[in-house]
Amino acid sequence: MKLTIVKIDNAVIVDDIGLSVNLSPFGLPATFWALQWSENSGEIEYTDKPNESINSLEPYQAIIDEHTRLKNEAVNPPPPTEAETYAGLLSERTSKITSSDWIIKRHRDEKDLGKNPTLTEAEFIEALQWQDDLRELPQKYPTSDVWVWPVAPNVIIKMD
Repeated sequence: MKLTIVKIDNAVIVDDIGLSVNLSPFGLPATFWALQWSENSGEIEYTDKPNESINSLEPYQAIIDEHTRLKNEAVNPPPPTEAETYAGLLSERTSKITSSDWIIKRHRDEKDLGKNPTLTEAEFIEALQWQDDLRELPQKYPTSDVWVWPVAPNVIIKMD
């Protein structure tokens, strides 16, 4: 095994896989700068004294274990929490409302200017109702597992 630990950077590199590991809980000495290990031996670099040769990684096993845990978590991340899933739905809802605002604004502007609006009055009402339905989703569905999207009107689908 090859191992490098650089305290000031919270860097731990095991067999060429580098990760940021919070080293503060591991009780490294204040003057510990770095550890370099290759196969069966290594050394510790200090900020205030000569390097020290070591022949065991036992005192650093918890740091190696944390690196392994973080590496495994990166490869197989835990599923999102309910709060994360719900926040994603709210974000998507806001995006749908924002991305369709222009068609409603254009309809109102065309009417204010005395032009023939692009949307029929029925299409305009459908778009407004759909946006309102989107706005009401958090009150209707307090959790992500019951969330149901309202069907977008044809005028919105055509604009996507």
